[in-house]
Amino acid sequence: PGAAVAAPPLPAGHDAPAAPTAGAPSDGAEPEPVDADAAVVRGNARLARGDLDGALADYERALALAPEDAAAHANRGSIRQRRGDLDGALADTMRALELSPRLAFAHHNLGLIREARGDLQGALEAFTRALELDPTVAATYGSRGHVRQALGDLAGAIEDHTRALELDPREARAANGRANARRLQGDLAGALTDFTRALELDPTAATVFSNRGLVRQTVGDLDGALADTSRALELDPADAQLHSNYGLVLHARGDLAGAIAAHRRALELAPAAVKAHNNLGNALLAQGDLAGAGAAFSRAIEVDPAYARGFANRSAVRQKLGDLPGALEDATRAIELEPAFAGGWASRGGLRRAQRDLPGALEDFTRALELDPTFDGIHAHRGQVRQSLGDLEGALGDFDADLRVAPRRWESWANRASVLSRLGRIGPAEESLARALALCPPSARAGLAGLERQVRQAAERARASQ
Repeated sequence: PGAAVAAPPLPAGHDAPAAPTAGAPSDGAEPEPVDADAAVVRGNARLARGDLDGALADYERALALAPEDAAAHANRGSIRQRRGDLDGALADTMRALELSPRLAFAHHNLGLIREARGDLQGALEAFTRALELDPTVAATYGSRGHVRQALGDLAGAIEDHTRALELDPREARAANGRANARRLQGDLAGALTDFTRALELDPTAATVFSNRGLVRQTVGDLDGALADTSRALELDPADAQLHSNYGLVLHARGDLAGAIAAHRRALELAPAAVKAHNNLGNALLAQGDLAGAGAAFSRAIEVDPAYARGFANRSAVRQKLGDLPGALEDATRAIELEPAFAGGWASRGGLRRAQRDLPGALEDFTRALELDPTFDGIHAHRGQVRQSLGDLEGALGDFDADLRVAPRRWESWANRASVLSRLGRIGPAEESLARALALCPPSARAGLAGLERQVRQAAERARASQ
């Protein structure tokens, strides 16, 4: 039979609103469908209003009347997938595809099931096949965009979410998906625009408010960030991640006590929330509670032994406590777990430098910059290592690179002056020293006395040699 196929379900885990539970208006007074087509049509209507139990009953009646109805198998699989019965959903979906290999909706369902099971490449293939068969379904583009983002293909994710919005300008999930991809790509203005669009389409989306708040925090709009993350909690006070995000904003505003309370509340709601443990550790570290911070980072590692950021942050605590071997061990483990984590390489570079392993420090700082050329301050650190190793031209290049992005960093002006004086470039050295003296705080002025003497003596030697 040519039964109608229900619209694809909302992709699980894509910030989609949850489907209402059973208990929607009853169809008890209606006569039972006498054929599979009628049963599927009524099931679709029940599904559209959130009556999952009623829809499931209708699809099962359709299959009792026509066991080889591919649409009924696909739709029942959709409900099972939404309820978390992935084995049942997969069985139904595969049967639907055996009966009708060109059923685009079934390929979409297969993609959702594979994604839920962690098979991102398989999910990508299924969504792509669904779009080959029916390139007009906005939800499928949105689902594929979500998987592409998870696979690191941000450009592909943005392309898919954009196509979803072209097909259905009211697709709030696509606007949110594109916003997240743009945020990860560094396009914060575009992300803010898309988050705002998503909220105009669905002003009850708590996660979208929270995500927009984090972007506002990044761009320095702390009042807007607080308003957004507070609104998210009003909409969904039982979501642990929203409490943790709220804590991040409070931390940025300097309210460490409030941040710690928010992260602790997140952990009450979700004790195994790794990032909440990590965020709590960062807030405790900023408060100066090294023991508490170390315990929080250790707990994050206990929950997820592969969590690289936990090792990196515990490394910082151990370094402050004077345990350099332990700090180096943690930093190395962070790099092993996440080789593309620039912060891990930078952290270990600092530790190696502290242990006077200058070649090792140079190697680690260089790797950090290869992974993230904009990593704040790492050019300055590498410049100091190069200066100690006698690579004055390389050091000068690093200090210049640092000052291009942080022109008020007086330490780099001071280091630049030192390198230039050693290279015999007296005029530029004196200019750099003057900038360092103008920018440094009064408490640091005495520490520059040795540099002033070095530059003055270099100038005297230069004049004497003329």
